[in-house]
Amino acid sequence: MAATKSTSSFSIARYELINITGSDNSGLLYRLVNDLTGGPDAVTTGPDTPFKVVYPVDGAYTGEYNFPSSVQAAEQKQSVVVLETLAPMLPNNVPMGVDQTYRIRFEFDMRETVDGVENPSFGWLKVNMGTRNQLKDDGTVTSIQGADGIQVPVVREPGELTEVYFANESSTLANIPFVKRVKKKGQGWFKRAGKTDANIAPSYPMSYRLTVVPHGVALYVWDNASLDQNDDYAWFVVQRQVNNVSGVTPTSGKFPVHCLYECSRRSLFSSDFPVYFSDQLDASTELTTVYDAQGTAYGTDELDPTKTFWVMNPQDREDPEVDRMLTKGIYRFVVREFDVFKPWDIHKLATHHQVDSNAIINPLEQLSVTPDNRFVITFPTGLTTDRFMYPNHEIDLIAFSSAEVVSQGANIPIDSYQPEASVTDDRLYQGMYSTLPNGNGMRILVQVYGGTIPDGQTDVSVV
Repeated sequence: MAATKSTSSFSIARYELINITGSDNSGLLYRLVNDLTGGPDAVTTGPDTPFKVVYPVDGAYTGEYNFPSSVQAAEQKQSVVVLETLAPMLPNNVPMGVDQTYRIRFEFDMRETVDGVENPSFGWLKVNMGTRNQLKDDGTVTSIQGADGIQVPVVREPGELTEVYFANESSTLANIPFVKRVKKKGQGWFKRAGKTDANIAPSYPMSYRLTVVPHGVALYVWDNASLDQNDDYAWFVVQRQVNNVSGVTPTSGKFPVHCLYECSRRSLFSSDFPVYFSDQLDASTELTTVYDAQGTAYGTDELDPTKTFWVMNPQDREDPEVDRMLTKGIYRFVVREFDVFKPWDIHKLATHHQVDSNAIINPLEQLSVTPDNRFVITFPTGLTTDRFMYPNHEIDLIAFSSAEVVSQGANIPIDSYQPEASVTDDRLYQGMYSTLPNGNGMRILVQVYGGTIPDGQTDVSVV
């Protein structure tokens, strides 16, 4: 038989969101939190609601996210909301009464300075995922131990969805020059900085695609300037794994809750880590001109001599750093397991092989067409925790393929899962933004129909 439809499953797209915060349907947080908690115009309500609001406590909570009256003082300019999973999002087969709940925390900070210091997350939507032990009832987040013996410092908060990158900084010790690797944390998950002004924001409306099923959530947010820039979009998926043949969640084991995410990209040409391009990089040619990603030329005598910056040839196919610089990082971590009550301190790159972690997504331009003219959609597979490998399981709320064979907004039918013999689980996956500008690179696809989602709880037309 096909997958059982669930009244708690749905997929919805929301458009014309002007602000991250707001007290009506033009506010992204207002709309998103109501969708997840059964507020006004939500697809699921009552006992089918996937999440509840933990913070802010607003008396007798009625399901409506009361923003901003109960959240944000006008002078504070900081919004925080914490959600926790309810029964529709939890496995019904966990033994010993362990509920395996997890929490999602959203924060949007419009304070340009905090205690007189520049606020690095100004204008960015931040997201954390963890348990009630890390994401607390009062909206605060616990700390991670900075160093442990020979361990290097951890810069992310618990379950924080943000990039970590390394900059080379020139220094001198006893008149001996050297270059040190400095670890830095990104600004947040989704970038709205530069577009928060009331006169600018309506020119760049935002949208999101939200899919909720009993074993997980996929959220993809973008603004309408992203198509030719590859920076102003972000996504995450948090889910328990499924069997790679049946598409069904396991009924025994550790029930790991995986999270994969991609953040809006910080500017390649930020003051702390500038990157330029040139084809004058052979040893016999003097470097006189460099270009930024938009093609603007700069003479080398115009660059700040106090900054350390990269110059690379974007056409050099043998330089792996070109691929790394031109694509955004996709990270993964385990939010919790049946018997582990915290998210990983260290997030792994989902796009690279690392210690005890396989690459499970290819973020680059890739071949997705077979000799018989079929195109291939791939699911993230080869999952691991820090204790076990799961070769027969995968992530099913998202898939990926070449951006050139799947267009943005296209609905792709996939029937790869077979819950029972001779019965396929017919689904639709929708193409999102490409990893490179103008429809190049790789494209993430989000499940929008099929599986446990009932016909009436998706806004995608099905022929």
